[in-house]
Amino acid sequence: MYVINARNVCAALPAGVALLRERGVEEETARGKALVLPCPVTTMIQQPAERVLFSAKRDANPAFHLFEAVWMLAGRNDVAPLNLFIRDFGQRFGEPDGTMHGAYGHRWRVALGIDQLDEVVARLRREPSTRQAVLQMWHAPMDLLGVWRDIPCNTHIYLRVREGKLDLTVCCRSNDVIWGAYGANAVHFSVLQEYLAARIGLDMGILYQISNNFHGYLNTMDKVGEDHRYLDDPEIKPQPMFTHPDYIDEDIGEFMENFDQGTVYPTFNNPWFNETLVPLVRSYQFYRAEGADQAMIVAAVMKATDWRTAVTEWYERRVK
Repeated sequence: MYVINARNVCAALPAGVALLRERGVEEETARGKALVLPCPVTTMIQQPAERVLFSAKRDANPAFHLFEAVWMLAGRNDVAPLNLFIRDFGQRFGEPDGTMHGAYGHRWRVALGIDQLDEVVARLRREPSTRQAVLQMWHAPMDLLGVWRDIPCNTHIYLRVREGKLDLTVCCRSNDVIWGAYGANAVHFSVLQEYLAARIGLDMGILYQISNNFHGYLNTMDKVGEDHRYLDDPEIKPQPMFTHPDYIDEDIGEFMENFDQGTVYPTFNNPWFNETLVPLVRSYQFYRAEGADQAMIVAAVMKATDWRTAVTEWYERRVK
């Protein structure tokens, strides 16, 4: 097994690609030629809240990554909201009934008969030393039978409390380093980690990603660039998301309800929603309706400087 120990996702991405170039074996896959490592890889991200990719080469869509993370926490599986950010998302990943079969959040909160997030929060509050706080995404009766456009790549999550911090270990059966491991997954699971840590009353610890099949498609391997702004620019830093833990689920529910209905957002209990999430989403709606120039004006009020910087630069690249 290989181990990548990185401060944040910005450091993990180039390290993962370099490891693939050095040790990967070229294989033909259903999606084209890929470099694949011959054994699993564990990535340790020491500062998981530093979750934003700034690399212009990678050109990650910040609005999509963050909105999808909140959509997951809401327990949703309807693809319609995600079509705002990727126009053909439902066509590519949704089933004919408009749902996403492998939606992680729906499995955390609805599909398997219990709200797994509530249960692990209660267990870890009651017994911080437990080794039984496990979240399940892969469900054999649902995933080994039938043919689906999307089934979970990430299969289960282990939670552990160490030195007053919550570590999260996510296991992945098949991990594309460019789009998955250090793109969407790093945002989704670090947001989940911050959500659970806040509700339990802990700080965030280390985010571990165990990738059984660690690969990168040859036609995407150049989509990586070095970026050290979390270290080099003191103005670039995360904003705590959930400062009033007892009201997180209430705020998530209200946010999604207002998004669905297109109504004015209320004042949320957790300021991050009004200060960062709402202007980010509104800026993207302006981007779709009126273009990037208007979107950048709306995005300028975002308090989280990392997300504000990344989405503004993303809009600027669309203008150019």
